[in-house]
Amino acid sequence: MLPLIEREVVSKRLWIEGREFVDMLALAQVVPGPVSLNAAVFVGRRMAGLRGAVVAVAGIVLPAFLVMLAIVLFLIGFRDHPAVAAVFGGLRPAVAALIVATVPRLARKAKLRFAGIVMALAVAFMLVQPWVRISPAWVVAAAFLWAFLRPPARES
Repeated sequence: MLPLIEREVVSKRLWIEGREFVDMLALAQVVPGPVSLNAAVFVGRRMAGLRGAVVAVAGIVLPAFLVMLAIVLFLIGFRDHPAVAAVFGGLRPAVAALIVATVPRLARKAKLRFAGIVMALAVAFMLVQPWVRISPAWVVAAAFLWAFLRPPARES
């Protein structure tokens, strides 16, 4: 969802700038709830106030709800069928690829510094290691503090 939202609101419709989208995405990840829903609320509110936020939520929630309803109604009887299992197995890497493809574009727009890249890689490494027992909540809190306490980047 995030690559689609970013392409639509930043590149295609020019509603917000790339840097603002990255900032909004960072905030959307800290607020409880799905990131794509939080991002849609932000963009909807920015464009049309409360009414825009409500319409954005409907635009995000209704399609997914209808698809899930269709899956439950029509595919539940076939859930153990090999073809259905293969389709859903094939969707996982496609979703991962969409997320990975978005990272470089967002990184360029965020004007990441070397220290930020090193920190992101270190955090990702720590979170996937079984011998490092640190709660992701502490990582989010530390990143939040780091983002607000570090000196601002110099404009070039």
